[in-house]
Amino acid sequence: MRRLAAIILVVAAVAFLAHHLYGAVRAGDLPDQVDWSLTAALAAVYGLVLALGGLNWGLLLGGLGHALPRLTAVSILLVSQIGKYLPGNVGHLVGRVGLAKAYGVPVALAVLAVSGEIALTLLTAVLVCAIGLLFAPDLVGLTGGVGQPGWIGFAILGASGLVLAGLMALPRLVPSLPAALRRRLEGAVAISPRTAFTFIALQGGQFVVQGGIVGGLAVALGEPFPPLAQTTTLFAVAWVLGFLLPGAPGGLGVREALLVAGFAPLLGPGPAVALSLLLRLVTVLGDGMGFVIGSLLARRIRLRRECAGDQGA
Repeated sequence: MRRLAAIILVVAAVAFLAHHLYGAVRAGDLPDQVDWSLTAALAAVYGLVLALGGLNWGLLLGGLGHALPRLTAVSILLVSQIGKYLPGNVGHLVGRVGLAKAYGVPVALAVLAVSGEIALTLLTAVLVCAIGLLFAPDLVGLTGGVGQPGWIGFAILGASGLVLAGLMALPRLVPSLPAALRRRLEGAVAISPRTAFTFIALQGGQFVVQGGIVGGLAVALGEPFPPLAQTTTLFAVAWVLGFLLPGAPGGLGVREALLVAGFAPLLGPGPAVALSLLLRLVTVLGDGMGFVIGSLLARRIRLRRECAGDQGA
């Protein structure tokens, strides 16, 4: 039932996007030129952001007691990231666990790191959205016409603060809990608050850079650079919804529909549609470049390990 509901939502999102694209084409509202040099540069920046994500994941592994060399962690993430385009939207996570196993990371530990990454990234996205609502009160497309949604931001920040406080207090509370509940929560407290806060800070920076990429794409379409708070918030919301809906490979259709709804009041329907499609192109190119670079890194790491093995023989 849940999967069916997700499929219906994905189909509805794609239909929404197709409807707006058709309307923009009929009205002649699509931008007539694209700065492809800037678009390519932004795709390269997106690839660098992915590499930073690899460092962040390596940070979690190190916090769990199994540190990997930085380049190894980056290589694993870049190679596995291409799996998000497989049906189910979990292929990149499964692939990352499998690749980590090849480098000696226990499966249970890799799963715990991936789970922690998902939870902390979602929490970071919520925090980014809350801050964005405070600094971009004109998010008409996101808030359904609410003129001053700052109170929503304060409410989300308050709830997120309670979650963070709970994470900090959890290690002290777990030993006093019943055995069955304690076993369920032992993994959650394995990541120290310091590691979690460092991850959130770095991940928040990545969302800001990705928001900047969205703004840069608006410039590539001949539009003025939108407020960074707005681009970052809309990207974070689109990322969350695209990730949470199973069956949407890479959030396909869902993220584009939300970006169109968010940017249409600011840029107009045609440029908003073009922006969402151009962002998808940039992310696909960035993921592709990341896969190639990650594969080259993996080959280099493998050759160095083989050379080290030959010298030790």
